Amino acid sequence: MIRKRYISLALLSFFLIGCSLFGNGLINGGVKSIRIYESMGFATKVSDNVFIELTEEEEIEIFKNAINSAVQQPGVVDMMDPNYDVKLIFDDRPTKEFYLWLNDSSGSVMAVEDTHTVYSISEKNAEKLYEILEE
Repeated sequence: MIRKRYISLALLSFFLIGCSLFGNGLINGGVKSIRIYESMGFATKVSDNVFIELTEEEEIEIFKNAINSAVQQPGVVDMMDPNYDVKLIFDDRPTKEFYLWLNDSSGSVMAVEDTHTVYSISEKNAEKLYEILEE
């Protein structure tokens, strides 16, 4: 009985550690570049004018880490229009798009294909993203 309890606890621990290591899984695989546009609002055509394009590996990794470590928020989502539209460019598959709300100390992200779920970006990661966009 006690042995089963230890095994169950060990399996649960491995599962939780695995989930925390892999984050929310919003961005998987190698990203070639990240194009960020000033948003024109939900469900509108993305502007043709790129606000900034991230191509340096370090900036791409900071962005990926911020998004993948963002925490899903519970409940029904009712958000104001985003600050930015984000398009991830991959070498080997179609682009992936996000809405991004960001200021100097907080941020949120939402996948365009799932507008019922929003993720909160940590203060530390929001500050890093904000610095990149303000350069």
